[in-house]
Amino acid sequence: MKAVVLSSGSKGNVTYMEINNKRFLLDVGRNYKYISETLKEMDVDIKTIDYCLISHNHSDHVAGLKTFLNKTNAALVVSEKLFASLDNINDYKHIYVLDDELELDGIKIKSFKSSHDAPDSRNFVISYDGKSVAYVTDTGYINQRNFKYLKNLDLYLFESNHD
Repeated sequence: MKAVVLSSGSKGNVTYMEINNKRFLLDVGRNYKYISETLKEMDVDIKTIDYCLISHNHSDHVAGLKTFLNKTNAALVVSEKLFASLDNINDYKHIYVLDDELELDGIKIKSFKSSHDAPDSRNFVISYDGKSVAYVTDTGYINQRNFKYLKNLDLYLFESNHD
């Protein structure tokens, strides 16, 4: 399991993860050129990204999403409510709906709602082969009922430039 934060903060958020030979982008808040060039520095071709997970619809998390989806074959992974709030991608065909849990290529994705002013804002715990990583972003607090998802993980990625 590999995780690299490519960009964090109000300029845009993008995290790259590699799990079980599958490549993920968590949020696409920077432009295609920036993401492509940053991945290239790590010897990763942007067109080899398999999945794109989106936490919420604010521009610092989705600014580059439309171009990224148009130029790659990555599958979009979002909740139905979040998908409905995204502009100009209604005709995108490679979509996985994520409500609470989803399994892709043996990789388990657990999502839980965050405390943020966006439609269906989510945080994630991604697990494979006994290893787990938390991706928690833009939340004012973590509700105690979600603590159970965050216990004893291998890696925690927290990004908070809000609240």
